[in-house]
Amino acid sequence: MSSCIPEGFQDLLEKPINAAFVTLMPDGSPHVSVVWYLWEEPYISISTSPSSRKGRNIARDRRVALVLNDTDDKYRYLGVQGVVEAIEHDPEGTFADRLWSFYEGRTMYNGQVPAEEQEHLYVYRIRPVNYVSFSE
Repeated sequence: MSSCIPEGFQDLLEKPINAAFVTLMPDGSPHVSVVWYLWEEPYISISTSPSSRKGRNIARDRRVALVLNDTDDKYRYLGVQGVVEAIEHDPEGTFADRLWSFYEGRTMYNGQVPAEEQEHLYVYRIRPVNYVSFSE
């Protein structure tokens, strides 16, 4: 493990690929889901609702992990262990729109978030602590 991005692996932070995202359940077991992310140095940022399983797990324990698998080389990945340092409400969908634009080439809300969705939009800023990488 290293606290620096391994040489030759930063591109995985900069590509629009799905990440396996791990939080810890109340009993300490892992919970894994798939997330979109943005590398906003020094943070990896994701969006989720505080009421989601991810959000509830993070509220209790801010330690998380991500695995970014290279879509061009199935034997190459970057693992990231981190801590959620900031949770920010995003009622206007600003971050959500940047995320959608990065992955889909279009915005989701364009500043017009339905009232019933505003309370669920949050940005979680993850400070990487350790990295592990592999490539054949």
